[in-house]
Amino acid sequence: MQEFKIATLQDLKEGKGFNARVKGEEIALFTIDGKIYAACNICPHQHFSKLHEGVIENKTVTCPMHGWTYDLETGKSVNAAGILKMYEVNVRGEDVFIRKNGNAD
Repeated sequence: MQEFKIATLQDLKEGKGFNARVKGEEIALFTIDGKIYAACNICPHQHFSKLHEGVIENKTVTCPMHGWTYDLETGKSVNAAGILKMYEVNVRGEDVFIRKNGNAD
């Protein structure tokens, strides 16, 4: 299991997505009620890489391309059959790290 610094707390805004890259992979970060979630930025539906621009509501994110919605706690789609690759998030000081082992790794 590898850990990578992906952002700082100043980069993130409550209720908004943030796009970062780790080893060539796009990761979307979402801050909801002070908790940070990390997911693959590519929607499993048609591999659209703008999930960080999706609508966030009730711990879900809806892909702006075709409307597939994912639970950020589990990565599972709530209105289709897809699943997002999720990452464990750790915050140390002002730095945000992810671990590259998720539910779809």
